[in-house]
Amino acid sequence: MADWLDELLEAMPTEPYPPDLAAQVQIRLAKTRRWSKWVQNGVRLVMVMTGALGFWLLMPRVEMLVTAISPISLARIEEWLSAVVRSPGEALLGLSGMAITWVSQLAAGLEAELVLALGLLAAPALYGVISLLSSGISQEEAII
Repeated sequence: MADWLDELLEAMPTEPYPPDLAAQVQIRLAKTRRWSKWVQNGVRLVMVMTGALGFWLLMPRVEMLVTAISPISLARIEEWLSAVVRSPGEALLGLSGMAITWVSQLAAGLEAELVLALGLLAAPALYGVISLLSSGISQEEAII
């Protein structure tokens, strides 16, 4: 039974490698890394511009969004917390009912421009979360 390393050695070419192969690989790797950085910076620039456009479209509609949110008071939070202690299922049902009411009030005043603005704001936010989760950097590095 042949070892897998023996099979790999048999598959290797018998002619010698070019003398500048290592330099060529390093140059190609450097080009690839530079291109990757350019692409990353381009995507970041597009996301910043997308967020700025979304914020600019949202600014005239902020008052409508704020009025759609029912006033939150300390008594209302205390009432909801006591409902959670009594019956978490009923409290969750009540909270979902309030959320549905808020969304329906908000949907009544939604225009295409507002939906576009919220979508334009969501795209950079989701990209930021994805890049933070996939980059493997620590939280301290992300904050800096």
